Parts: sequence; C-alpha cells; structure tokens
Amino acid sequence: MVKQGGGSIVNLSSIYGLVGRPREIGTGLDPYVHSKGGVVQLTRDMAVHFAREGVRVNALCPGFVYTNLTKALTDKPESRKFLEDRHPMGRLGQPDEIARAALFLASDDASFVTGACLPVDGGYTAQ
Repeated sequence: MVKQGGGSIVNLSSIYGLVGRPREIGTGLDPYVHSKGGVVQLTRDMAVHFAREGVRVNALCPGFVYTNLTKALTDKPESRKFLEDRHPMGRLGQPDEIARAALFLASDDASFVTGACLPVDGGYTAQ
C-alpha cells in the first residue's frame, strides 16, 4: 500500500478488544478475548506508523451479531435474552450492519479517520 501511494486497512476486533467479558459468558482465560485486544493495539500502532504514507488503519469492534460464531448462544432463549439485555438497543446486530461500517471505514468518506476502533455494538461499550 505504501508503494501504491496509500490505502485503507480495516481490521476486525470485537467489543471484547475494548472491555472485559462478563463472567457469565467466559472464564477470563479465553484467548479469543485477548487476541481481540491485540488487534486493537495493532490497529493503533499501524495507524500511527503508516499515516504519513497515506495508509489508514482502523478496526471494527462488533457487539454480538447473529452469525455461526454466536449460534450456540443465540439459539438458546435464555442466553439470547442475557445478551440482548447487555446491548442498550435491546437487540443483537445483523451481519449487514457490520459490513456497512466496514464499507464506511474503507471508503473515501473516512479519509480523515485512522487509528479508530469503531464499536458497532448497539451501545454495549457505552455503558
């Protein structure tokens, strides 16, 4: 990207790159959560390093979204309700909502955005 004069990188982190996971749904020793924090720091470090070369680096931090990864939780009414109650919007996300945020970060509309770790989480990280 540096050789071609710039571009945009959109990394995929998670809300759990920004906040700790509740005890009810994790042990605190899950490498998934720790790796998502690493993606956040990688994003920020790369953004600072490559900004003057015209390469923007940002990350998405989705909340719970209906995907195969969350199917085991969202198929059970009690665990789905537990998750919905943690999102101030009272619902989980849809994959296309994450995709639209990625398109924004990759587009020229985000030309002055770098080093951002954008929560797309129905307000989960705001509380």
